[in-house]
Amino acid sequence: MKNILKIFGCIAVVFSLTCANVVFSQESNTKTPAFSFRPIEKESKIIHDGVLPGDNVKGFLKVILIDDIPSLFSVSFRDAARGAVSGVAVSGGNSVEDLSLSNWIDLPNGDKFIVDGAGIEDVPYEINVPEGVAPGDYAGLFVATIEDYGEDVSLGATAGGQTGGENLGAGAKVTIGVGVEFVLRVAGEIVPNVELKDMEYFVDDSQRLNLKVSFENKGNVTIVPALKIQITDIFGRRVYNGEIDASLVSPGVDTSASFSIPNEEFNPAPNIYTVDMEFFYKVFNFTTDEDVESENIYSAGVGSIKLYLLPQVVIWSILLLLILVVLLVLYRIYRFYSLSKSSKSYTVKESDTLQSISNKYKVDPKLIIFVNRLKKPYFLEAGKKILVPKQKKKDGK
Repeated sequence: MKNILKIFGCIAVVFSLTCANVVFSQESNTKTPAFSFRPIEKESKIIHDGVLPGDNVKGFLKVILIDDIPSLFSVSFRDAARGAVSGVAVSGGNSVEDLSLSNWIDLPNGDKFIVDGAGIEDVPYEINVPEGVAPGDYAGLFVATIEDYGEDVSLGATAGGQTGGENLGAGAKVTIGVGVEFVLRVAGEIVPNVELKDMEYFVDDSQRLNLKVSFENKGNVTIVPALKIQITDIFGRRVYNGEIDASLVSPGVDTSASFSIPNEEFNPAPNIYTVDMEFFYKVFNFTTDEDVESENIYSAGVGSIKLYLLPQVVIWSILLLLILVVLLVLYRIYRFYSLSKSSKSYTVKESDTLQSISNKYKVDPKLIIFVNRLKKPYFLEAGKKILVPKQKKKDGK
């Protein structure tokens, strides 16, 4: 009996695997329609040379559907370098994000269209180059994607979930795209020019050192501000040496850049530090994410600050001492005016001395010196009027 059950179990396992394999084979036999996407001149890359600010540039792309299956296509443009901030900013302080290359490009016939079986579709594009744009190369990528396909596709078709390139049902979105490289070369001479205005610093609540540099980008190129920082303590030991980049700054902008040193790299302890700085900038390259070459790096100025970080007990002691000094000064001012008000005027005679006047009016000579602001050797000039304070009488006398 046990042997019979084993035989039936094996048959059931084989049958279930066979059915699963049949379903898998059916799904894998349905493929996305094949197509090509290229410039109309059959080149692998589109390059527009000698473009000037304010120009209107037009061109065509071509979508060729190889399989005889009606397909819904979409065409988009992506900036090549540093994602959404790869475009160029123009004079007047417009942000780099607002003037990215993707915002210059228009598809007059729309970004979605249907290509019937084994068809060809010309896709026109138009570029309006802003006035005041800096010279240089600006790159991007045109991408054509099949959104849906089959006999029932329409411009109103709703895309469904991602399918990895296989059609698993009506309305399913196909995630296959083909790109064409695009380069726009704006002619003109690159003129880098940055004026350094001020350098400041502060330590925030988390004991992180922050440096602020004010400057104006007077050139015609977008720049990457940067700061080289070297910090030494009171004993001459170097406790930090690094370089920090800031955000992109477009031409014609009067602004400031902030640079924060992470606590894990420099955690200020009670000490006296010397912070030496060199402010420089890099001419931004919009066509690549690679580091800027050394010939595109320019120094804008240097600066040095003293950073005094003292223990709390020292700070409170200094503050208390300052309060005491202020109180002492106020007391002396009050005493001076109080004695002056109660003093009588006396004209110095030929035979008078400080001590003789003091004995005559029974007043402490120090009070005469204080109220008249006399200086050593306390010489009294005959005929000159001085103030003689009244000596306070003791109680009971």
